[in-house]
Amino acid sequence: TDPLGSRLINEIVLAEESDEDGLGGFASHFELYHRAMTRCGANTAGIDGFLGELRQGKTVPAALESPGVPGCARQFVRQTFDIIDGENLCAIASAFTFGREVLLPAVFQRIVDELNVEASGGLEDFKYYLNRHIGLDGEEHGPLANRLLLSLCGSDKSRWQVAEQTALDCLEARQELWAGIYEAIRRENRLPTHKTKM
Repeated sequence: TDPLGSRLINEIVLAEESDEDGLGGFASHFELYHRAMTRCGANTAGIDGFLGELRQGKTVPAALESPGVPGCARQFVRQTFDIIDGENLCAIASAFTFGREVLLPAVFQRIVDELNVEASGGLEDFKYYLNRHIGLDGEEHGPLANRLLLSLCGSDKSRWQVAEQTALDCLEARQELWAGIYEAIRRENRLPTHKTKM
């Protein structure tokens, strides 16, 4: 057993799956995000359809084939689950650390800084969701994830090579996801082509 690893994972899972919801209760970060999307009027049909497929007993790969799942999201989730299914703890920890916890707080901070205050308050839930991630990931989960990765890889060069390659793969997958999202928005709103790397 690894007491340190268990402690770090439990602390991260506690907040990810049952964080303060801003209304006096608790909710997972996914639930906070979904609530925010609904409140601001975003179309959640794709993710709702995907969840419906899962509730009917379909596997993640099968549910991803639902026509409502955008191609860029399908590819990103597949890559994430390929890492999970590989059952290499160093790869999984690296994906979590560098593909999410270390990367996203700075990205989310830029979004929050640029959000305009809407008279209807439609983005308040979204700002709350982003701010929870900025605080938790930047100040707590990021450092915890780094400690977990250090604990798992230790001084083993082969483990660090796996962690490094996984981190690069995850960053590339994230960039492709964002590029796909931008392209979908561009098509919908007839925006100019954006060639700068994200």
